[in-house]
Amino acid sequence: GSGERLYRTGDLALRRPSGAIEFLGRIDHQVKVRGFRIELGEIEAALSAQPGVREAAVVVQDGDAFGSRLVAFVVPAEGGADTAALAPALRALLPEYMVPGLIVALPSFPLTPNGKLDRKALPKPDFGSRTGGRAPATPAERVLAGLFADVLGVAEVSAEDSFFDLGGDSIISIQLVSRARQAGLGLTPRQVFEKRTVADLAAVATDLGGGLAAVTTEAPDAGTGELVPTPIAHWLLDEGGDITTFNQSMLLATPAGLTADWLDTALRTLIDHHDTLRLSVCGETGPGSWTVTVAPRGTEPAPGLLSRVDISTVDAEALTKTLAQEADAARAELDPWAGAVLRAVWFDAGPDRPGRLLLVAHHLVVDGVSWRVLTDDLARLWQGADPQPVGTSYRTWGTLLVEQASQRAGEAELWAEQLGHNGRPLGARPLDPAVDTAGTARTLTIEVPAEHTEALLSDLPTAYHANPQDVLLTALGLAVADWRGEPDAPVVVDVEGHGRADLPGTDTSRTLGWFTTSYPVRLDPVADDTDPANVWDGGPATGAAIKRVKEALRALPDNGLGFGLLRYLNPDTAPALAARPRPEIGFNYLGRLAAPGQPADWAPAPEGPGIGGGASPGMRLPHTIEINAVTQDGPDGPRLSATLLYPTGVLTEQRMRALADRWLAALAALADHARRPDAGGFTPSDLNLVELDQEDIESFEDELTSEWELS
Repeated sequence: GSGERLYRTGDLALRRPSGAIEFLGRIDHQVKVRGFRIELGEIEAALSAQPGVREAAVVVQDGDAFGSRLVAFVVPAEGGADTAALAPALRALLPEYMVPGLIVALPSFPLTPNGKLDRKALPKPDFGSRTGGRAPATPAERVLAGLFADVLGVAEVSAEDSFFDLGGDSIISIQLVSRARQAGLGLTPRQVFEKRTVADLAAVATDLGGGLAAVTTEAPDAGTGELVPTPIAHWLLDEGGDITTFNQSMLLATPAGLTADWLDTALRTLIDHHDTLRLSVCGETGPGSWTVTVAPRGTEPAPGLLSRVDISTVDAEALTKTLAQEADAARAELDPWAGAVLRAVWFDAGPDRPGRLLLVAHHLVVDGVSWRVLTDDLARLWQGADPQPVGTSYRTWGTLLVEQASQRAGEAELWAEQLGHNGRPLGARPLDPAVDTAGTARTLTIEVPAEHTEALLSDLPTAYHANPQDVLLTALGLAVADWRGEPDAPVVVDVEGHGRADLPGTDTSRTLGWFTTSYPVRLDPVADDTDPANVWDGGPATGAAIKRVKEALRALPDNGLGFGLLRYLNPDTAPALAARPRPEIGFNYLGRLAAPGQPADWAPAPEGPGIGGGASPGMRLPHTIEINAVTQDGPDGPRLSATLLYPTGVLTEQRMRALADRWLAALAALADHARRPDAGGFTPSDLNLVELDQEDIESFEDELTSEWELS
């Protein structure tokens, strides 16, 4: 009846004069962590029942790079307690989400003046030195724990630590697979995504004995001859325009004692070892008018492979200018029609000082993963070792993609649907490929505060079983729709991926080439029955937007691999997809980069931008707006930044700043949502063993939540 209590929630709240209710905490010990309601007393009871435990307390601690986490404290009974054995014991009694990430032994608990446990006085442990869980026990676990620490830049890793919770992403997972195979453990990128932890990956890893060589089956000349380029290379060559100097580059630190003769020999060794570094183009750009060929091993490189610049007497200011000038000169010498796809400039600081090496490669032969392979090979050569073998050649990969294109014809309707919702034009006029070239483009860079970055890239992906790209695209979809004046309309975006799919029998973890995929995604974060304004307040509608975008991305098979295959490699489906309007926005999240510091030999130098790049002024722009986002570790934590590139003939700087401001506002709303106790939840793609829609899932979640609150 009116005024009667329906049920007790267990929440402690304060009613403000405005009528708003401010949540302060819980009367009981029930909490919500990453979307799960948890009764701390249940965990404490399970801990107290373990041998050697006299007292137990469990709390939620915030503020580290991984968001809210369960931490358990125990007071050992006489004789002590084996804290390393407690987590496995709890896993036999409790769901995984109720197992504390860290269990700490204390001689006694802090008490209040009334003799009760003072939870606020419990120490805050250091998650940086160990993330929780038992130490690696088997040889495979020890190898993988070391590789996790190496590629992710963390101090120590336990057997139960998740690769993605520690900051891993899809590109770094390829590096992990490559390093594991070098160490004699066979893994696939798909296994890294499915198994995630050191212990689970060690359980499925195969013993390769001799490392990567044990899985290399191709003949030495399998990668030479005419080849079928990847869809992204097809796009570039079909597009026309000036693509002669379209490149990626990297500036490396070189060891003291390096000589020009050694470096020339090393570069020639790499060219012989990696097929795409012998690639050349024949014919003119344009559909059907070109071919791509890889020359045999032993072919003499194009003239001008290596140049030397003396910087032994150059100061820091002059060095910056010299680096820029030489980079421009090296890019200008690229010409894939002449086989000139790699240029190197050695900045010699003298025999006793570390120098710098600039590598510039045409984008047809490298991508972001390729640079990790090249730098690893240079380091091995300097140590007197041979480069690790290559698994699947770029030429073989192209043949396999043609086969995949014929098998995926059923996806054509799905991709046509993605391309059918472009909405109102973004600029003053449509993009004109004859006018809007790289020479007319300008850039605008934005930076997200560190406190928001952690919530966006750690808390939200964990709470929604998503990834950082899902979150960034949710904010982008909201921002573009609002900026365009259609706040509840869908937005179509071309999304880039690394493209190194885990096809049966293949290993591209050490293959040089341009594997990148680009595929259209229809972002529709605002439901039909939702007021668009509600999505911007960080409340439940914001969480619903994340779920909608996440599911839209999960509905696309194999991270979008099929679109490029059907658009460029299947003659039956290509014409219909080519006739569809192109997305006006391109988006690429480059992942997380380590903080710059004192560079090691053959590692990226601090004077460079990591992986750089550029294009000829006459190269046609593929999108009205191109967005490249990256997370860079820094002294105050990870920091997300993005560069927006646009043609000045279509968009003004004022309009672009307005879009950047809307995106930052959307990201802030998502970060605010991450701090809500009710943030998180599952979506249908998380539950692949049952057929439930989002409404069914949320009905179950509400029912379980009500039962817990009533209890």
